[in-house]
Amino acid sequence: MELADQLLYQGTTREQYMPGFTKKFPYYAVCSKMDKGFRMEAPWHWHRSVELFYMEKGSVEYFTPGGKFVIPEGCCGFLGAGVLHRTVLPEACQHNLSQIHLFEPALLSGGAGSLIDQKYISPFLDAAGQKVLILCPDVKGEARVVELLRKSFELQASSYGYEVRLRDALSEIWLQFLKVCPPEVLKKECQADDGAIKNILSYIYDHYSEKIDITDLAKAGHCSERECYRSFQEYLHMTPVQYIRSWRLERAAELLTSGEDTVADIALACGFGSSSRFGKMFREAFSVTPLTYRQRLREEHTK
Repeated sequence: MELADQLLYQGTTREQYMPGFTKKFPYYAVCSKMDKGFRMEAPWHWHRSVELFYMEKGSVEYFTPGGKFVIPEGCCGFLGAGVLHRTVLPEACQHNLSQIHLFEPALLSGGAGSLIDQKYISPFLDAAGQKVLILCPDVKGEARVVELLRKSFELQASSYGYEVRLRDALSEIWLQFLKVCPPEVLKKECQADDGAIKNILSYIYDHYSEKIDITDLAKAGHCSERECYRSFQEYLHMTPVQYIRSWRLERAAELLTSGEDTVADIALACGFGSSSRFGKMFREAFSVTPLTYRQRLREEHTK
């Protein structure tokens, strides 16, 4: 399982990059960690897979257009495919560690429109909507699901029959989720069309090194400037300026660890006017200087 402390992106939509995730086996596992004063959040992103995760250490806050969801240590959670979300380390938490299954629903259903999809997959996804479903071991009826999910990460990818055993484990976890959170009792909600905000975010991902104004964003989203501002507040709970700044910092953090460019070069490549402005904003976001961040993350990767 890969240990991740930052997200990578791919494609014109900039979905999360998941090495080894293919149509032949649409699955990816990751162990995600955050530390206070270092990597305290994963920015807004989405992926075509569903997300099943177990909170091994600490806690984490998930933000989606459906609200804020806090997952304590020892609990597990479910997030549907294509849902915009970000994760943040809570103020009172110094570090966390979570184990995550990411997979396309077709891995369990065999394909959209199949009998399994119609009976067990699509109804659950539709009912879950943009919420994060949280189960805890001290709640009656939920302990079994948490334990099944925790143990599923013990499967060894090198063992014979791994793919079959993994699919069986995920199928059983899915059925147990259905028992605890059946679609008919999950609150129905109107599924908002988030196509515009995703188009806007994709534009930012392609042009973050350039000057971006609200006119550019509205054009990318095929909406008015007023609607653009409203979409950012409704979906991301922040302004366009705040999001652009956070994305530029995220890209800068990636460049600091994936190459040998100087801080000045990275500042310019990520749309900051000067290295001094970049350094100030980076320290505010990560509580360390860019060079300290580069050194510490590389040390972590060599352990």
